Amino acid sequence: MVYGGTLTIKKHVLSEEHVELEGSKVQELDLESRMLPSTSKECTYVGDLVSSTSEFTETTVAENPYSCSSPFETQHICPSGLSERRTRGILQSVNVTREKNLTPKCRKFYKMVGEWGRRTAKIHYKMKNFQARLANAEKVANSNTVSKLKNPNDKLCAVAFDEISLSSLLSYNRKHDCIDGLEHFGNKRTPHIASYANVFMIKGICRQWKQPFSFTFSSGPAKSPEIKDMIKKVITSCQSIGLNVVATICDQGSSNQAAINALLKETNENCLRDGIENKYFGFLVNGAEIIPIYDVPHLFKGMRNNLLNKNLHFMIDGAQKVAKWKHIEQFYMLDTMDETTLSTKLTNAHIFPKKMNKMKVSLMSQVFSHQVGSLIKRISQWDIDSNYKLEKEAADIGDLILFIDKLFDSLNGNSKVAASSKPLKGGVTDTSEHEEFWRTSIKVLQEMKFWDDKKKIVKPPSLVNLIKTLKAFIYLKKILLNKMTFMLTRALNQDCLENFFGSIRSHGVRNTSPDVNHFITSFKSLLLNNFMTSHSLGSNCENDFSTGALDDLRCLVTGEIIAGVHPLEDDECLPDVPASLSFVKKSRVAKSTITYVAGFMARKVLKSTRNCQNCQNVLLYSDGNVELDVIEARQYQNSNLVKPGSYLCFATNQSSSRLFYLIPRLCHRNNLFAMLKQIILKEVNFTVLNCADHKHIGDLVATLLIRCILYYWCKSVNKILVGKDVKFVKYLSCVTNKTKIDPIKVEARSKYLKKIKSPNANNSLYR
Repeated sequence: MVYGGTLTIKKHVLSEEHVELEGSKVQELDLESRMLPSTSKECTYVGDLVSSTSEFTETTVAENPYSCSSPFETQHICPSGLSERRTRGILQSVNVTREKNLTPKCRKFYKMVGEWGRRTAKIHYKMKNFQARLANAEKVANSNTVSKLKNPNDKLCAVAFDEISLSSLLSYNRKHDCIDGLEHFGNKRTPHIASYANVFMIKGICRQWKQPFSFTFSSGPAKSPEIKDMIKKVITSCQSIGLNVVATICDQGSSNQAAINALLKETNENCLRDGIENKYFGFLVNGAEIIPIYDVPHLFKGMRNNLLNKNLHFMIDGAQKVAKWKHIEQFYMLDTMDETTLSTKLTNAHIFPKKMNKMKVSLMSQVFSHQVGSLIKRISQWDIDSNYKLEKEAADIGDLILFIDKLFDSLNGNSKVAASSKPLKGGVTDTSEHEEFWRTSIKVLQEMKFWDDKKKIVKPPSLVNLIKTLKAFIYLKKILLNKMTFMLTRALNQDCLENFFGSIRSHGVRNTSPDVNHFITSFKSLLLNNFMTSHSLGSNCENDFSTGALDDLRCLVTGEIIAGVHPLEDDECLPDVPASLSFVKKSRVAKSTITYVAGFMARKVLKSTRNCQNCQNVLLYSDGNVELDVIEARQYQNSNLVKPGSYLCFATNQSSSRLFYLIPRLCHRNNLFAMLKQIILKEVNFTVLNCADHKHIGDLVATLLIRCILYYWCKSVNKILVGKDVKFVKYLSCVTNKTKIDPIKVEARSKYLKKIKSPNANNSLYR
């Protein structure tokens, strides 16, 4: 065995004695036993120690039935944890009985053997675990999961889509040769910093399965034309694999509403063009009708938020009523005057707007409950001598709460048979009360009007979209109950997406605002591990009652190229490099920095060539015009700093000027590194740096330089995005010609100002 050179691994006949460790059989290694002749294999030390060869494995297993079935199954040789017999065997092989009798160098090597034994065992354990996970993923990937859904009703599904806010940070993805953190819509990339991820998920209606389908990144909320295009593409893809999409589910964001309205308008125009009557409630995609539904919890949260600062005028049973939030506050204060309370679930976060988390569904549902509504109605009739006495008008808010409680139950059913106290929370059937109640509710909602402090009538989108959603459920009931015996209304909300977002935020470490890179890696990891449970702790929704993922995406997780799935190609032409970049004057500090970087690359290259003398002559030859002050100032005893040559500094200077110009203009392109390298090798002659023995040195220098600047540029943009680059802010205030500034850095500064909600964000951009 030679340290530092090559290592000869020989097979040993193992003793029949073995021990049980962590459920797997590990044979004890007897180094004093017979050696098998002519069965050795050389490998480079350390790096190739754990490399696998089938020849080595087959020979070992054939000649020794007690050997490992794989070279990775190396025995755990650990001096500190070995049995007395094994320790004695290792020491006796060098005619020593005690570790203390070893020479210092042998003792050091003896401990090194134990350390590598521990590391090898750890690698082996991780490899087996990963192999098992990949095997399970491959079973699913090699089978057509959709075709296994034998019952046609199992293929009934809805497409849910929503967005998640991201931290704006850039990172260079070396594997895919692109910069993560920019806008990416699948079919195109743009040079704008992403701050949102738009996720599409499909979920079963009859059978409760779910599957994350796609995600895109956008700078700000996605625009309605982009959402409309994505909806049609996702539904078309689902239809092509045999799924039957019947509905879409989204919140009432302005872009989502505009996209749905555009699809409805397009269907109506197509009917007019074809000369047929538009009898469709929803919109058409490839001839199939899709019913748009707005997420029910979002609608009720919107109603609650409007009620916080407006009075609601409505009519129930022919009586005109006015609901005021102040009556709920009076009830809460009256209930909490003493140590005992009637509504134990209510807290300050439920009642007072400044304490309220307006995204939390439970805070809304616990206020709009039968308990609170019935108590307010009854207590408002009492004659109580208190500062928080409920007025008789408070009975109106009680009636509203009871109405909303029943309506929410009817749209949130999770079982076929409900409790007798809440019949509307059961499944929708032909004989259930749901449709009759929904038609009555539509009339009540149409009469509702919010009045603000200026007595101006307001009709918020929550009311309008709730009416549309009720009509959609009535329409869906007619379609689905022809195929199913009952319909669960909770299957048609966004809880699956909300739970998925909660899993992404809590994956690895708690990260309430992940960046693009964290989102992608978490998405892949969760998908590989069947991605989530049906509920995320601390999320703003309930259990979504899904049984798990329909499939996982092998090509997404492993990066494997599968037939029919191809990376995007860039059709755009490469930008021209201004000739003036060759004559840019740089300060002495900048020249010294370029020299330091060139020295770093020279050290890396010479290390890879084992300090080839010819390479040293080429890379380190200087005409005396190189700024070496910084390197000499930073030199210390036994320092490894290298003084680069004149041409290496020249090539680094010319290339860096071009790279800092090109990267902001190509950062959104695929195959970024390849494009940059093509341009740089064309503009700057790196072949001068090649030597007779190593003709790849110029290419290696260009590769190192491009990667260094790519990572540095991403880091500098990230500093601006988090507000830590004061130098760039001062530079912006001094430069008169703003067109010469890096456009991505300018956008990064603008995003930071918007994030901190500066009152003069747009005007203070160049301050």
